[in-house]
Amino acid sequence: MARPRWAKRPQACKYAGIGRTKLDELIGEGRIEARKEDGGGRNTPVWVDLNSIDAFFANLPRAPGKKPVPEHP
Repeated sequence: MARPRWAKRPQACKYAGIGRTKLDELIGEGRIEARKEDGGGRNTPVWVDLNSIDAFFANLPRAPGKKPVPEHP
């Protein structure tokens, strides 16, 4: 398993291309790993494992490709 790479929440959002609400939702569901210091209050930074973001996207189902447009004679 890859060694964790950590970033604060704003940098993790930028890395993933998602907003804070979606990131927090994925963290809450356990789909993305994050840590916060014990006893940390509201302003304590949340650290997000960027490898877990990579794994999340790698495990999403493939998007269907576009069907080719038939040529007209």
